Amino acid sequence: MKAIVLAGGRGTRLRPLTHTRNKHLIPIGGKTMIERVIDDVVDLGIKEIIININLGDTEIKAALGDGSKWDVKITYIEQEKPNGMMFPIVMAEEILAGDDFVLHAGDNILSGGLKTYYEEFKKLNSSAHLLVTKVSNPERFGVAVVESGFMVKTVEKPKEFISNLAVTGVYFYKNDIIEAMKHVEPVVLGNSSVAEYYPPLAHQWLIDNGYKITVTEVTGWWKDTGKPEDLISANHLVLEVLKDNIEGEIVDSKVEGKVEIKSGAKIINSTLRGPLVIGENTTITNSYVGPFTAISKDCELVNSEIENSIVQNNVKILDFPRRIDNSIIGDNVIITKHQNKPKTTRLLIGDNSEVVI
Repeated sequence: MKAIVLAGGRGTRLRPLTHTRNKHLIPIGGKTMIERVIDDVVDLGIKEIIININLGDTEIKAALGDGSKWDVKITYIEQEKPNGMMFPIVMAEEILAGDDFVLHAGDNILSGGLKTYYEEFKKLNSSAHLLVTKVSNPERFGVAVVESGFMVKTVEKPKEFISNLAVTGVYFYKNDIIEAMKHVEPVVLGNSSVAEYYPPLAHQWLIDNGYKITVTEVTGWWKDTGKPEDLISANHLVLEVLKDNIEGEIVDSKVEGKVEIKSGAKIINSTLRGPLVIGENTTITNSYVGPFTAISKDCELVNSEIENSIVQNNVKILDFPRRIDNSIIGDNVIITKHQNKPKTTRLLIGDNSEVVI
């Protein structure tokens, strides 16, 4: 059993966060999305992981390395253009060498790991085993029509209702999917101008040619973190099951609920209400950090308040006069109160930003 983890794409719906960072490296609950995916894959006993990246991307490689952190081998394959999430299967055919594999979108967050679904795949012995979940907006997803546990029809982003079962970005495959990919062509859908290899194309070919596709409905929660509000929601869900772990220093402060305070962090004369995560070497002084907040490493918070938010690396929030809520703050950001008169609001904001004051 091997794994393909998808880390390509441009993350256009998450701009400006993704102007300077691969979306799969955005932290959720104190850990990047793709690291969470790799943790789940490794938990299956998989020792070889293939990660597809954009052409020329060095950021994912620098963050994950060769896989030694997880005691696995990571091989990177570069995708020249965004021609669909199924095309990496074709690119990885020689590396897969006929093995079964799991294909996992690197920006999909799933509760409870993969073991239960992997066991179902082995037990059912189908050509493909897909995870599905009920959604209120099936027109946004590839959907599955299911009868007695078998998928009988699948359509990408259907214009008319056929099912409310969305296929998540997690797929278990036998090598039959390689044959299916040889018989499908990319298509243009929606507002896109690029032809892509969508999963339903290959899955429908398997169905039409007598191969069995089984499905399991996700029993916990699943998040496709394609939009900013999805990131906040996923962060909330991950932190709900947080375990206490205090490695940093707490001085004259009040701590309520479950918190993770990583090594080198220092909390001084502040109030923390979990669940929340404070990253390595971050200092919180005379401040309030509320529930469902994840602050990354090397940050500084002074005389300020924040809750229900994601704060990335090396951020400074200094003497800010209003509570920050429901926000995502990228790397190297400084938020502070204007000290000089006249009292004005001064903004230095990049393209595609959103500011609500």
